[in-house]
Parts: sequence; structure tokens; C-alpha cells
Amino acid sequence: MITDISTESSNMNEALRNMAIQHINDAIRDDSLIVFVGAGASINSGLPSWGSLIAQLKTDLKINNSDTDYLKIAQYYYDMVGQQKYFQKIDDIFLKYQNAKPNEIHEQIKRINPKHIITTNYDTLIEKKVNKGINKYQIIKKDMDIPYSKSDHYLIKMHGDLLEKNFVLKEDDYFDFEKNFYMISTLIKSLIMNNTVLFIGYSLNDSTFNNIFRLIQQGFAGNAKNAFFFTPKPKEYALIGYYKNKGIRVFSESDTEELEEGHTTVKFLKQLSSDFDRPITSIEELWQEISFLKPLTFVDTKMLMRYLQKLNGKVYPVQNDIHWTEEETFHFSVQGQESLIDFLNGQTNITSFLDFKASEDRDFKKNSVLKKAYFLYEKNDFVGAKNAFQQIANNAFEEKDYWNYLIASFNVSHILSTNSQEKFEISERLTDVVDKLISGGNNSTKKLALFFRDKIFNFRFIYRKLFAINKFLDLLKIENVNFKEGGASFNNHLAELQGEFESLMQFINLNCITVYQYEEFQEVVNRYFECLIIAHTNYQIGISLESDFANASSMVPELTRKEVQNIVIHVKTDNVKVLLESHNLSQIGINDEAFTYLVNRSLSILNEDVISIKRKQYLFTKYINFISVSSINDIGQIIDLFVACEMNNRNYDNIKQLLIILIHNFSSILTDRYEEIVHIISIHLTEILLKNYEFQKNNISLYAFLLEKINTNAKSNIGILKLSTLEEKLYYIENTPEKITQIENFQTFIGHLYSFLDPSTKLIIDRILKKYDQVEDKYFNFTFAKSLILHNVFDFPSSKDRITVDATDIPVEEVGFKTFPNKRLDKIIDLYNLIKMNYLDVSDINKRLDLSELKDTSPEFDWMFFADYTDKNVEKIVKRYGIGNAINIFGEDQEKVNALNNWILSQAKNNNLKLISNVNLQ
Repeated sequence: MITDISTESSNMNEALRNMAIQHINDAIRDDSLIVFVGAGASINSGLPSWGSLIAQLKTDLKINNSDTDYLKIAQYYYDMVGQQKYFQKIDDIFLKYQNAKPNEIHEQIKRINPKHIITTNYDTLIEKKVNKGINKYQIIKKDMDIPYSKSDHYLIKMHGDLLEKNFVLKEDDYFDFEKNFYMISTLIKSLIMNNTVLFIGYSLNDSTFNNIFRLIQQGFAGNAKNAFFFTPKPKEYALIGYYKNKGIRVFSESDTEELEEGHTTVKFLKQLSSDFDRPITSIEELWQEISFLKPLTFVDTKMLMRYLQKLNGKVYPVQNDIHWTEEETFHFSVQGQESLIDFLNGQTNITSFLDFKASEDRDFKKNSVLKKAYFLYEKNDFVGAKNAFQQIANNAFEEKDYWNYLIASFNVSHILSTNSQEKFEISERLTDVVDKLISGGNNSTKKLALFFRDKIFNFRFIYRKLFAINKFLDLLKIENVNFKEGGASFNNHLAELQGEFESLMQFINLNCITVYQYEEFQEVVNRYFECLIIAHTNYQIGISLESDFANASSMVPELTRKEVQNIVIHVKTDNVKVLLESHNLSQIGINDEAFTYLVNRSLSILNEDVISIKRKQYLFTKYINFISVSSINDIGQIIDLFVACEMNNRNYDNIKQLLIILIHNFSSILTDRYEEIVHIISIHLTEILLKNYEFQKNNISLYAFLLEKINTNAKSNIGILKLSTLEEKLYYIENTPEKITQIENFQTFIGHLYSFLDPSTKLIIDRILKKYDQVEDKYFNFTFAKSLILHNVFDFPSSKDRITVDATDIPVEEVGFKTFPNKRLDKIIDLYNLIKMNYLDVSDINKRLDLSELKDTSPEFDWMFFADYTDKNVEKIVKRYGIGNAINIFGEDQEKVNALNNWILSQAKNNNLKLISNVNLQ
């Protein structure tokens, strides 16, 4: 029996086509379809085919039309005319088509909504069409676009873009493709590994497809789900078999003899995803569409909208409310679908959904399976949390509780670990399980695994929030500038911003996802915090503005506990002060509840014994730094914190911050707490003496400043220190003649604290210093002596001549480089201070030193000796001493006071005056 070969071929193509459509539709439903789009997709819009593009180069080069090696022709053109004329030629060709519109092929690609689109076309037709919808594709034109991608869907222009001048056309471009587009080629290879691929708009014979095929064919050797190539015209048996063996199924449309190739492609695309396009017509169908999300304990409104596309055009969201459109006449009711109502009420932040209204008193619950392990994570017991999550993952997998398995495994691999190999292996195993659930699970399991992969595993849920908050940050910056210039704004940006951030925190906390330690999450917090600072600045401006017209919609009088709780541990410490300074703020306003939270949380950290000392120190520092820039609502709580704060070298900066807060807010301290503060200071100083805490010695000036305030305000000597440890050390020095120079080790203590020491301790110091005044020059420490003179402790009468000689021995300025500390500048400042306190006489100084040589070396010296009252010199003085101290120290007569005041006024008028402390604490 003789078989009709054409009939057999047609039947085979029909079967292959039906099989391909079924697989492609499955991929569309699973959101795992990648469409490669070639030049054939743009021809129906009037753009040139690859052949006609090269033909125009042939004409210029006068090359025989029979030459079909397009890559070499383009290369020859480039080599002949050079880069500039080559680029100009291609631009000129495409300029003719600048008004081209997307065609029906582009429309159908948009309709089927593939996960990713990869195109070799240089034009912008496809991005114009697909990015008109709700779902946006991130356009990748060059390698550097990839790190900044924020979308779940890529549109990769793998052959570059006309505007970027990186298009791939000539032979060298193809040969060097992986070098010039390394990240893009790597990304494409990774994407095809677990997705279904469809090629349209290509010819099996052209170089473009075959170069793509060479790039990615390894991915088709068993790892890719399926790869399909649609061709408008049937191909030979042998060719189909060849590509089948390579992993690509080639098929064509039947009955297309009367259709153009573009229309044939449209006909094929229209057959895709017919079930997927079927609209939801009942509440039961709606619940069926989103019920796979039931295992989550919280779902954000915007996440949910992604799965309501079949209602696209019939409903519209307004923040957390979803309503029927006014034009939509067909409605169905949520009432009666109890499973959906329970889900909306208990697991989403939706306040109204069609005819459903959420309860006002609803209380969201953490994932009951994961919450104990997550509690350990929140308490910074990372080892305990990791072990607990691993046990949960093991149990969940056995019980086929796939959601808890996925989250628990994700957490195990993402909790901080020093073992990178272990982390990689866990991540690889998780990836393998996700792929198997997508390919072999039931419909709900597939959708849940896809949700995990596309939203959580690749951190897209964080990137999306970062993108949204960046948008609000730009809007608030514009509003702030407008407000400063007297403009008004009426919007809901602040409420929308707060909703975005709060829903992210709810999604993370309620679903127990361990991502707080990652920079991506911390960057979201930093941007959100900057938004709140701008809104707080608006409030401060609003208080001072005298205008009936100026208005800002985004105002935050003070931060709430919830805002502070979500921000403090994640915001970058250095970023806080920079932001405040950039907005001319000295502190952040916080409410009483937020302030109490900060103090209590700081105290609880000190008492935690589960976490490491290093981690405890890190957390405690975070809270203290935030308190230091916040409004102090209860100084009594700061005293409690000061009392509880541990004395060690690691805590140097924290104690410094607490001392500064106590000094700045001293007027609010109740007198009945003075003795308690003095007692703690005595304990701290004793600890410094006993354990020789070098860093803590830098805080002694602050202890002294606080003691001085206590003594002044108490009008008694309540701040007198009896430091037995210090006395013991001093007794040893006094009674061991060869150790007399060891008194130098107590320079900081004696210099700052002498006036607060017990009289018996002072007598010992005086006796030692009298002996020290007699030591030989080679043992005499001039820096030590000058420090005690300047602190009015001891004037070293026997050493005045040698001190004068040393003070006037100013080093020559070194040319070409600067040293730190600057010995020349330090000696000049010491000389200035010794003259100012009348320890040295100017006439004696002039005999030894030409003071004119010291001009422009120190603002203090220029002020005293050269009457330099210019704005430039005043600014240097104010920066060094603070406004209040500058006036007290340098305002010796009316002329000098006027110079200082004039500078302050000029800075205020130009809005350049930063809030400088009135007290120079150092």
C-alpha cells in the first residue's frame, strides 16, 4: 500500500501543533512561558525584514544581490565606512519608520502575557504595546539594566537597542556577543532552564535564530520544559526531525495557503490561552482562581490583584478597596462564599471587596507552624531559629505541607550563615523542589510554587515595594520644595506610602519570612524613613510659615511607636544624621509611646543572655543612636538607661550619647536624682581606673561637664567624688620617687575632674605635682604640664621658663602633605590659650617668636592678634566652638560681639544656618 507522504506530513504537523498549543497554554497558566520575538513580528508594522535591511547596505557597497551572508555584509560596511557612519546609516534606515505602530502580533503577545519576552529586534514596538497594560515588563537593553530590575517580567532586547548604539548586526557583534552582553546572555541561559520557550517571527535558515540556538541549546538538553518554534509555512520532515533531536519542536499552522505570514502568526497566537482568557462569571470561579493563596497568613492587596486579571476592566482598586467599575453592569455577590470571606477578612489587608466589608476589629495571626522558630529569629537567636526552621521543613515535606516547607527552607538558607557552601546546597535543593512542584503538582500546588518562586525566592516582593516607595519619595521631595516656595498640595501620598510599607511589614512578619538582615529590605526601610523625615520637615515648616495659602498634604508631627519599631533596627545609623542635617533638623519628633518603647527595648537588650555579646552591642548601639536624635520626652527614663548601661570599651560611644542627652536636657532632671547620677559616675570612673578602659577616658570631659551642672544647680557640693581607687594609685606614685612621672597617666582624670575630687585626693595630687615640677627636662612632659595649667589645676611655677621656651618653639609647616595630629596647629592653639589665660605674657612671647608668621594658621590666633573678624574666620570659630561658646569666649567687646552676630544673621537669612549646639561638649 502506497501512503500519501504529504497527507502523512500534514497529519503529523496537525498533531504536533495541537500538542504544542496544549503545552504553551499550560505554560501561560503556570506563568512559565518565554516568547522569543524575531523580525517577522515587526514586518506587518512596515519595518524592514533583516534581508531588506541588509539590501540597503548592499546598495551602498554595490554588492551582488546573490550574496546572502548578511553578517559579513554588515561587517564589510562597518569596516569600509567606520563606526560613526555605520551607526548613522542604521539610524537613517529606521528613521523612516519612526511613526510605525504595533501590529496585531504585538497585541496577541500582550494578550497571552508571557512571563518573559526576549527579542532580537531593535525597534520599540513591542515594549510600547506590552507595557500599556497593568502588568509591566522591565526593559533590559544592556547588562547594567539587570541589577536595577524591579519587575517579575523581563523584556530583554538581547540584540541591543538603536538608542543605546549597542545593536547586534555585523559579524563581530555575533562573535563577541557573550563578551559584550555577558550578563544578558547568562540571564537568558538561566531563564530557559525552567520555562517553556516559544519562537515566533524567525526563520530556521537565518543567522539570527541559529546564533540564538547556539547560545541556548545546552538548556534544551533535558533541563528546559519544552521549546517550540512556530513557522508560518510547513517545513520538511528531515528539518523538523533535526531540530526535534536538538530539543526544539518545529510546527506550523494548517490551511494557511491564502494567508500572509504575519496573518498566519496572528491566527496561531489567537488559539493560545483560550481558557486562560475566559472571564470570571461567578464568585465560585473567583475563589477558585485565588484559593491557592489560602496557606499564606497574609496577602497584600496588590499581590492579590495580580491574580484577578480575569476581572480586568470590571473592577478597580483604590488602595485597599476593590470595587466594580461604574460601566460594569454584571455583578455577583461575595456573600455566601464563606471561605472567601474568611480569607479576605483574616488574611488580607483589603477593607472592602465588591459587596464585602472587612471587620473593623480583625486581628491578623502569625503562621502557627512557623511562629515559634520565627520568635527565635526575632530574638536574635539565629542558631536556634535555623535549627527550628530545619525541623519544620523536614516535617512539612513529609506531610506534603508544601507552603511551610518552602518558607522554612527559604529561612534556613537565608538566616545569617558563615558556611557559604551549606547555604548554596540548601538553595539548590529548594530550587529543585520548587521546579518539581511546578512541573508535577496539581493546579493549586503549581500556582503556590510559582508564587513562592516569583515573589519570595527571588526577593521580588521587596523589589516591588522599593520601586513603589521610591516613587513616593520622589513625590514627597517635589511637595517639600513646592511647600518651601509657598505652594500648596492636596494629595493622599503619605497615607498611600504608609500603607505600602505597613503591608510589607505585615507580609514579612505574619508569613514569618527571615529577610531583615538583607540590604534589599534595609534599603526599603531607609527610603521609607527618608519619606517620613521629609513629611516631618513639612510639619516643622508649617509651624513657622505665616501663610494662608501654603500647604503640604504630607505632614508627620511625630513618629508613632509602630513606625519607630519598624525603622530603628533596620535604618542605617550614619544615614539618620545625614538625613536630619540635609533637612535642617536637629532631632526627630516621636510620641511618648515610641520614646518609652525605645528605652524599654534598650533595657531588655542589656538583659538578654541568648544572643552573643557582639550582637547585643550592635542592637543596643542601634537603639541608643536613634534615641540620641529623637525628642526626649522623659529624661527620667534616660537616667534609668544610664544607670543600667554596662561600662566597657565597646560601650564607649553609647555612654557618650547618653551623657550628651543628659547634659542637653539637664533642666528637665529632677534634683532628687542628682545623687544617683553622681553615684553612677563614680562607679564608671572607678571601672575606668581599674580596667584601664582607654576609649572610655575620652568621655571624662562629659562626666565633668555633667558634674559641674549638678553642682551649680544644686548649689552644694553634691558632685564631690571620693575615688578610693584613684587615691590608692596616687599614694603609690607619691611614695615611690622613681615613679613620679607616672602621674602623666592620669592627665585626663586630673585635668577634667580635679575640681570635683575629694579634698584629700586633691592634696595628694598637689604634692605629686610639686615634685614633678622639679624633674629634669628630659623627664618633663610639656603636653601634660600645659594641660593641667589650662585646666587651672597647677601652674608649675618652677618650670615657667622652660614651658615658655617650649610653647614658643613652633614647628615649621610641612609642605606637600598634612599629618594628624597636626603638631604645629596644636602648639599654636596651646600658645593662644596660655596667653589668653595670662599665664604667658605677650611681650615675652614677642622676644622669642615673630607672631606675624602665625597669621592664617589658627582662627583663634587671627581673632586675637590680627583682629580678623571676617565672616570666613567667624565661621571657622563657630564650627569649632559652637554658637553659644563662640559668643562667650570671643565676644570680649561690642565690636567682636557685633562681628559674631552679623555672621549669624547673614547665615539665617540665607537659610544656611545649621542647628549647632550652644555647648561645646568636648
